Amino acid sequence: MSQNPKLPHSTPPQRSRRGTDGYERLAKGLGWFSIGLGAAELFAAGPLARFIGIRDTGRHRATLRAFGVREMGAGVGILSRQRPQGWLWARFAGDILDIGSYLSAASEGVTSAGGVALTLTSLAGVTALDMYCASQMSRLPGSATADQQSRRAAHSAIITIDRPAEELSGRLRDFIRMRGESGESRVFTSGVQLSDQPGTQGLRWRAPGIGGMAVAGSIRFEPAPANRGTIVRAELDSPWNTGAARIAGKVFKFAGGEFVQNELRKFKQLVETGEMAVSDATVTTSPREAQPAGELVHA
Repeated sequence: MSQNPKLPHSTPPQRSRRGTDGYERLAKGLGWFSIGLGAAELFAAGPLARFIGIRDTGRHRATLRAFGVREMGAGVGILSRQRPQGWLWARFAGDILDIGSYLSAASEGVTSAGGVALTLTSLAGVTALDMYCASQMSRLPGSATADQQSRRAAHSAIITIDRPAEELSGRLRDFIRMRGESGESRVFTSGVQLSDQPGTQGLRWRAPGIGGMAVAGSIRFEPAPANRGTIVRAELDSPWNTGAARIAGKVFKFAGGEFVQNELRKFKQLVETGEMAVSDATVTTSPREAQPAGELVHA
């Protein structure tokens, strides 16, 4: 009796995804560790020098503070990327520098043999982790593409509206101005300025933001598949597409793109239904933020 040929072994997608998630969690952990270590080196250089068993001198403090700045920069870089293999390799290189510098400082005299042993063991362990995580992240498929998509998602938004682009172009301008006058939009703020994008039906906006920083961006229209309306794409220019903004998004669970997405949802609701939810505190006919027990304003 013949036997069925064995199928080639393949890794289940679920197992592959779990492995990827594990490397990403490890990378984030190393990122936060880097920020914590950097803060200690930067703001508590003297006590840290004594803890790790080297002499508390001005030169050693200055070296630790410089390393602290580097560590915090690497941590921010890791946390601002979905696939931060480049920053992890930078951490690995920094680890080698740390070991060399520490051995040099210890050769000048130690204050605690136990502190030296603990520090060298910790440095060796972290160096191995950095090298392992960097090498594994570098082998993941689509690392560069995923990183670009992560950066884009942090400051962009998209929605489909069941109306032609010709109609949306004019109505969007009125909507942005109305939201700016309401004083409750985080991206279309009071004093918002609009301009055309040459050669398209899209537009650009620029408005005063928090702390005097301008919030600027662009919106463009594309035909939706099967004549199902128009795809509206919005993208922020500044300041939300910076690395600092992406870190804030990861810490506080928001991103600039979410603010824009919220505005596009309101615009879609107003265009397609002719009305938009406003808060109970509304005293004008301008659209306001929705609340559970809110009323409706008609277009």
